[in-house]
Amino acid sequence: MIDDPDTEAVVSCSSAGAFARSEQPYSSDSVRIAKSMYKEDISRGYTHIAIYERLIEHDIVICMTDQIADFLRNRFEELQDRIFSFSELIEKYGIEGVNGEVEDPYGYEFSVYMDTAKQIEDNIRALMPCLLKSWGMN
Repeated sequence: MIDDPDTEAVVSCSSAGAFARSEQPYSSDSVRIAKSMYKEDISRGYTHIAIYERLIEHDIVICMTDQIADFLRNRFEELQDRIFSFSELIEKYGIEGVNGEVEDPYGYEFSVYMDTAKQIEDNIRALMPCLLKSWGMN
């Protein structure tokens, strides 16, 4: 157990779509948001599809919606114990004031992409202390 406030936890993540086409360039709205909100250049990035080989590499898979989490749990039954939706985790940890169901902004205007990015960020910020504690890091 890590019980030192000066100890940093390094968390890596990646994204993959349950229904995305693999190796397509990120949408221009996603690229703009990454640059404006997070100062990240993802303009050369591309989409990945959620396949077993990608999911098995991760301790936890967090989905935008309950429907996507259910789909992936049915598709990859041996990974059921690590696949959750944001809303399932928010409910599990009793976090209030956070909307866990994140709708896919694909095909909507830029402002919807902005709202979605902010909601995902809020969900992650709310969940991280709980997840780290559950992994033995106080």
